[in-house]
This record gives sequence, structure tokens and C-alpha cells, in this order.
Amino acid sequence: MQILLLIILVLALCAAFSIFVHTLVNGISPMPSSRKARSVVVSIAKEQFSSGTIVDLGSGWGTLCFSLGRALPQARIIGYESSLIPYLYCRCAKAILRSTNVAFRCKDLFKTSHDNADGILYYYPQ
Repeated sequence: MQILLLIILVLALCAAFSIFVHTLVNGISPMPSSRKARSVVVSIAKEQFSSGTIVDLGSGWGTLCFSLGRALPQARIIGYESSLIPYLYCRCAKAILRSTNVAFRCKDLFKTSHDNADGILYYYPQ
């Protein structure tokens, strides 16, 4: 039992360290979008898109991607996240939620092409 607790503690510390390092590298921590922000973005996206590809640069925990995926079932939603732990969380949530039109990529958003995107979302701190 103690070994199991030690393993869980080590994994939790590794996950926290990973998020901390990526926060320093990216200059922002992975943060879930607020309900109000998701509502506004989804409302605007529904006016602009009924299909096509929407890319979320820095998708964090995927809350915005999943909201867009539900609101726009004909669209393809792709979330890019360079932090491993939120990315893995999103992959698990995608499987549980069975979001067939939502995908996630664990890549640096500055090193990928988004030429095929019909819409691009990103957070810009003021």
C-alpha cells in the first residue's frame, strides 16, 4: 500500500513539475476557459462557421474545443497544446466524451502550419 502511495505521489509531482516547466517556457499556464468566455466564442463561431476547420492555439485543458465541437458538429476542431499533461487529459476526455469532430495535437503552435484552418482561436494576454 505504501509503495502505491509513493508511486502516486511521484507521478503527481512529475505532472506538477511538467506543468510548471511548460508554464515558464510558454509564459502562460494551461487554464480552462471560463463559462462566459466559452459562451461568447461559441456564439461568434456559430455565426461565422457551420463547417470547416477551427484551430485553437494553446488549447489547455480542451474546454473551449469540446464546447465548439458540441455546438458545431459539422466543423472539425483541432486543439494545439505543447504541455504534455493537459494534452493527455484532453485525449482521455475526448475518448470519454466520444467527440469525433475534436482532435488534439501535442505540438508547439509556432512550429506548425495552420494554412488549412478556416478559423484560428488564441488567447492574447493584455
